[in-house]
Amino acid sequence: MRIAVVGAGFMGRSYAQIVQAHPLAELAGVVDVNPAVAAGAAAEFGVPAYGSLDELLAVGAIDGAIVATVEDTHLEPCLAAFAAGAGVLVEKPLASTIADGEAIVAAADAAGKPLLVGHVLHFDARYMQLHAAVRSGVIGEPLTLYARRLNGIAAQDRLQGRCSLPLFLGVHDYDIVRWIAGSEVTEVVARERRGFLAGRGANVEDAIVSLLTFANGALATVELGWILPDSHPTGFDQRLDVNGSKGRVELVGHESGVVVMDSARLSWPDTQLWPTLNGQVDGALRRETWHFIDCLRGVAEPLISGADGMAALRIALAAEESARTGASVRV
Repeated sequence: MRIAVVGAGFMGRSYAQIVQAHPLAELAGVVDVNPAVAAGAAAEFGVPAYGSLDELLAVGAIDGAIVATVEDTHLEPCLAAFAAGAGVLVEKPLASTIADGEAIVAAADAAGKPLLVGHVLHFDARYMQLHAAVRSGVIGEPLTLYARRLNGIAAQDRLQGRCSLPLFLGVHDYDIVRWIAGSEVTEVVARERRGFLAGRGANVEDAIVSLLTFANGALATVELGWILPDSHPTGFDQRLDVNGSKGRVELVGHESGVVVMDSARLSWPDTQLWPTLNGQVDGALRRETWHFIDCLRGVAEPLISGADGMAALRIALAAEESARTGASVRV
């Protein structure tokens, strides 16, 4: 499978390394609008660099494209890939607007090619085990869920307000609680806190708390923020609790099972999402990428469909609207 990677930042380079390590895949090239970034990635992986996916496609055909550009630039490369007869793995969120998301899904349907939305937590063994436990019925009917995803202040030193909390962080958990609850969200009520990060030059929310109501009667609280101090061991704090009619399951996402302590601080190195093991990117991101290659080969169907990506996007945008207006929003 000849695969192009569009967007040569941290995620794009991680995907590129995983593609190169797959026995049935070939990295066709890397694409980035920044010539220096594209050239650096090309040198790292020994493949050609391009300024757009159209430039790459003019040189040769591909079987798939991994789109890892910033959140509001997914539409153009996705449409180009589908028009060329290639499948797409697009990083979360699927898009930053409903119109763009619907256009991507329509293009995938028209091309008859796989669309996998990169909600990587579906491939994290911990979330997979929690989902399996809930689906097994061991805790009975899911009644309430609580998800927390907090990042450090350093995240906004890097992002500088380029994306909202619901679209950048919240879309992970909006997607996951929908998956775990096994039902669609019908209403969102959200409240936000602003001011602290704005004072540091990033015009975004400090924190948002959302209450989601599901069609099956379950309730979920999702807490988001990016104001953890730099001294936090990992720079992020994650949790998921599910209370059922017969029991409860809990997941602590930031404690990796390994604690490293030096003279200055302690840390929890990543063991689940995209750890580098034996010189290769591994974990949930490798499982996601290899699943995409299986989809391209026709031996699997995308575990996170365009419809799933749209559902998470609608919840995120509803949370933005509710936090902005103070009103509840129907989904």
